[in-house]
Amino acid sequence: MSNDNSLNKAYTRQDLIDRLHGDEETASVIVEMFFTDFPPMIEGLQRAQATQDLDELGKLAHRIKGSSGSMGAEALSQAAFELESVVRNQNAQELERVIMRVLDEYQNVHKALG
Repeated sequence: MSNDNSLNKAYTRQDLIDRLHGDEETASVIVEMFFTDFPPMIEGLQRAQATQDLDELGKLAHRIKGSSGSMGAEALSQAAFELESVVRNQNAQELERVIMRVLDEYQNVHKALG
């Protein structure tokens, strides 16, 4: 198993700018999209959790994984990947823990970009 330090360090706005080779304008657009696109996904995740809608949880986890991964928020992307796996395996015992991890990682990215 590889030891990925990117999952252990806090995500920062500079990480995004670095990922974009210093393009601060594009970084600003991505940050704006994050603040526009992510809240509805997170709210949907919470609604799907409340209603135990596994299909919707899986779809949202996939969207969160892709969106966060493309902006370099690796810990959030990994948490969403884990949620996808838990949903696919219908592992009810792990569901709440993994959803909380996604929500925590989302808050970390939100704070970093805010």
